[in-house]
This record gives sequence, structure tokens and C-alpha cells, in this order.
Amino acid sequence: DQGAANNTGDQGAANNTGTRGAANNTGDQGAANNTGKDGTAASFGWGGKAKSCTTGAIFLARRNDAGEITHVFASKVGENGVEPDIFYTLNSDGRPVKADA
Repeated sequence: DQGAANNTGDQGAANNTGTRGAANNTGDQGAANNTGKDGTAASFGWGGKAKSCTTGAIFLARRNDAGEITHVFASKVGENGVEPDIFYTLNSDGRPVKADA
């Protein structure tokens, strides 16, 4: 509970299962996954994705090929079209779209 899982390696994953915890990924093409109540999943690397459970939230950044941030997005699950237990990434317009699992 209230812990954190962090990944900085490319194509890696950070997973949180504890209540009010966080899963954070900064590596390219990585994933952040939260299954704990009131937890968060954040992915900030190029091509990253995040998903969270019904009571959680996701945070995403999209980067261009030079690594510069072009868009950011944050939402509670159940708002802004974000469904629970589905991985999301940002499209070129900065909108969340379902990503491959």
C-alpha cells in the first residue's frame, strides 16, 4: 500500500497492486499498470502506455522522434472515455486511444 513501482528501461514495465500506489514508466515503449484501489499509472517515454483499475487514474505524455514532449493527458478512469483495465497511449493529436495489451 502507498508504494511505487518505477521503470526507466526501454520496453520495460512498472506494476502496482497496492492501495493508493503508483506505477511509473519513463522508458521508451514501456508500460505502467495499476491494479490497486485509488492508484495511478503514468507513462512518459516515447511510445509508452498506461492502464488503471476502476478507481484509478492514468497520466500520459507523447513525444516526437526527437524526444520532445508534444502532448500530455491525465484522467481518472471512467472520465474522458478512459475505461478500466485498458492500456492507453496518445495519438498524434494528443488524444488517448486504446493501445495493444
